[in-house]
Amino acid sequence: MPTINALLSMQKALQTKRSQLIEIRPYSATTKTSKTISNGTEHIDIVAPEYNLKKIDARIDEITRILFNIDVKIKESNAKTNVDVDFDFDRLVGSID
Repeated sequence: MPTINALLSMQKALQTKRSQLIEIRPYSATTKTSKTISNGTEHIDIVAPEYNLKKIDARIDEITRILFNIDVKIKESNAKTNVDVDFDFDRLVGSID
């Protein structure tokens, strides 16, 4: 079981990976065709997507769910952790006599 610090590092790495996948997604959504004519010769270039769009979407969804679960677990852990403080909150926010 990882520490909160390790989860925060994982969360940051997963956020970066998710952003990268979202960035390449449009390039994997379509096949690009270009046609050039040079000296009477027609040349057609077809550039197929490098990655499977369904696999990219599935990975983005998986990472999104994991990021949500990490956030929930960290918040649950913080809700259970007591912190010893060195001040009297009630006195500080109370009225001044």
